[in-house]
Amino acid sequence: MKPSEPHPLILLADDDEQTAAAWTAVLRLNGFDVVWAPDGASAWALARTARPDLLLTDWNMPGIDGPELCRIFRADPTLASVPIVLASSLSLPPSSPPVLSDLFLQKPADATALLTAVSALAIVKGVADGSKDDAKPHNGETGV
Repeated sequence: MKPSEPHPLILLADDDEQTAAAWTAVLRLNGFDVVWAPDGASAWALARTARPDLLLTDWNMPGIDGPELCRIFRADPTLASVPIVLASSLSLPPSSPPVLSDLFLQKPADATALLTAVSALAIVKGVADGSKDDAKPHNGETGV
């Protein structure tokens, strides 16, 4: 990605501030802009204004949890195509109700696992290479 190209915007929803801070640092160092929400309700509010290129959400959060946030995204016509990585410390996520994420990330996840998951979805959806039709620059100042 060239410096003048827009950076993909990741919405990170996680109630664990240490994980959020660590993942934000890794993602920013690797060319992503990140906005952070400490819970699902805040993530939903941010998503409607920030229009993220990818959602990275924790499974277990107070209020609206990760699976419910996935369902909300998939039901919204403007956000339904946003790639979603669902992360959890559970060894195997419960199989019902069905989860509408694109990828599951086992926590704790090191930088390599995190970047592999995010980059795989970003490339598949065409955001990491700047080919997203409505790509827009982000200043990276928001979040953790």
